[in-house]
Amino acid sequence: MAAFKIVGVLIFVSTVAMVTVRKRWVGAAVATFGCGVLFSVVCYSHHLIDQTRHEIATRSAGWGPPPADPLKEPYLGLFAKR
Repeated sequence: MAAFKIVGVLIFVSTVAMVTVRKRWVGAAVATFGCGVLFSVVCYSHHLIDQTRHEIATRSAGWGPPPADPLKEPYLGLFAKR
């Protein structure tokens, strides 16, 4: 997945660079559009996380106690033992 992301970023950056060489304002517009799209994806993901936290916090007692919030606990790393 990381390689896919890196290739995608390299393709986008090289495309913007090639467009900017010919017409600077078009390259700036494409880069601005790409940043706007990425910002909207981040905002939507944040909304989904917030919505899930709210649903877990307000669910009925029949589900049992809510799980611990992993984002509030300190992150020890991928291979750390507690």
